[in-house]
Amino acid sequence: MIGRLNESRFPDLNNEALSTESQTQNAISKTQSSHLNKTRMKQLHTNSCGAVSLLCSAIELKTGKDLKTSLQCEQKLYRITSGSGPNDDLTKAGYSLPHHIIQAADQQGLNSALYFLPNEYSDKLMHLYPAAREACERQGVTVNQTALPHPHENQRVLKVLQTASGGLHWVMMRPDQTYMDPATGKDAQSFGQLNQNIRQASFGSESYQETGICLVLTPKQE
Repeated sequence: MIGRLNESRFPDLNNEALSTESQTQNAISKTQSSHLNKTRMKQLHTNSCGAVSLLCSAIELKTGKDLKTSLQCEQKLYRITSGSGPNDDLTKAGYSLPHHIIQAADQQGLNSALYFLPNEYSDKLMHLYPAAREACERQGVTVNQTALPHPHENQRVLKVLQTASGGLHWVMMRPDQTYMDPATGKDAQSFGQLNQNIRQASFGSESYQETGICLVLTPKQE
């Protein structure tokens, strides 16, 4: 998980209004899963879901510099995505803000674009972390106040989800609308199955909801 916020739990939002499946299902083509290189990994640190989602994305897009699904590679990226110093204890590190993920992605040969669909949840997150958006813009990253566009085969999407426990969590989505969840280390064929997997893994105590915030990663040579 990315970690819990020190705020009261955000209100439940209308899934139909926020769900990428309901908003972009008609726009996203069903790329054959067999044509995509797929990598999965279970996060080894409590809050390293953003780093693991990026790690698997870079491997799938074949831009990662000597990356593999290992603790060493997870820690290498997590130190950047968490904003930790070289000597900081990663077991105490926090969650990954978008601008730190963008920095790590850049080092792995990936360009980033930030999308957020204006709604009660994304607006509150942007209010809580105004410096994060400003940091993205300073890095030359386009901030799009729209729903997720059609991801191409050479792209991966890192999505921010709300958890039932009131925290945030990063997952990776592919162009064929399958997901890789670092919390379980499993693939899911749909957002519904993604929720089924985490409910099963948490004995029914956890679930996910869309926030409308995501990063689209594209190899620099494209």
